[in-house]
Amino acid sequence: MVDASLNDIICFPGLLLFVGQIVYISILKGEMGNKLMPMSLLSPPRLSYSYGWSFVMLVASFLTCEAAGVCAISLFLLHHQYNFVCR
Repeated sequence: MVDASLNDIICFPGLLLFVGQIVYISILKGEMGNKLMPMSLLSPPRLSYSYGWSFVMLVASFLTCEAAGVCAISLFLLHHQYNFVCR
């Protein structure tokens, strides 16, 4: 049985969200990259696209998850520093 530390539990979803963002953006650019550019300077692009609220929520959840990981590491270090000083 493998023991998972609190840091691993907190950082793993954040890494999955980050990988999901990279895959989503790269697939979107690969499929529609040349359609987003106009054919000439006077013509509009053939396709216009905006990310929307789901992507904003994805970014917000990624940042929240990473902030929770930083807080967990900071609390861990403060706890062990306090125990070391009190000895």
